[in-house]
Amino acid sequence: MNTKKLAILVVIAAIFITWFAFDLGALFTLENAKAQHAALKDSIAQNFLTASVIYFVVYVTMTAFHCRAQPLQPC
Repeated sequence: MNTKKLAILVVIAAIFITWFAFDLGALFTLENAKAQHAALKDSIAQNFLTASVIYFVVYVTMTAFHCRAQPLQPC
């Protein structure tokens, strides 16, 4: 068997083992998502200015790294 295929198989097996060993299926439920969403909304409401600054900094940073200078190319 090719070593590349074996490495992919090992990674997939490790993901499945980790999923069941740590019971990650319990974390990815609709009820948990709703609870985390409510907690995040409460945190943002209590610290609106901090949340706004963090959002702005992350947005500008991601936009700056996404935009690459590319030379104009004819159509």
